[in-house]
Amino acid sequence: MQDGTTCGLLALGNDAVDKPNTGMGWTQEDIAAEVGMSQAYVSRMLTFGRFSKFMPNGINCELLTEGAFREHWGKTDPTVADERLRFQAVERALGWPVTPIPAPPPPISARP
Repeated sequence: MQDGTTCGLLALGNDAVDKPNTGMGWTQEDIAAEVGMSQAYVSRMLTFGRFSKFMPNGINCELLTEGAFREHWGKTDPTVADERLRFQAVERALGWPVTPIPAPPPPISARP
C-alpha cells in the first residue's frame, strides 16, 4: 500500500518516533500495522524521510527515489553512529553538494 495516507503516516512517523513526547506514542511497529507494511519498510522510509529533512532544500523525487537512496545508504559504513555523516556519504555518492553539519553549541557551562 503506497498512497497519500501511507506517506502522510510515515511523515508523521518521524515525529512520533523521534519525539515520543508528542503524545502520539507510536512505535515503528504501530506505524507498520497502521499502513499494512513491515516494520523494516517503515524503518527504511523513516530513514529516507530524515535524509530529506537533512538536506536544506529537501529531495526532488524525480532525481532520487527511496530505492536509489537505499542502494547508496547500504554502501555507507553502518558502524558510523552519526547518521548525518552517512547522509553526507550518500550525497557524495550521488555527486551532490555535501550538506554541512553545524557545529554543536557550546556546553551551557561555557556560555556567558
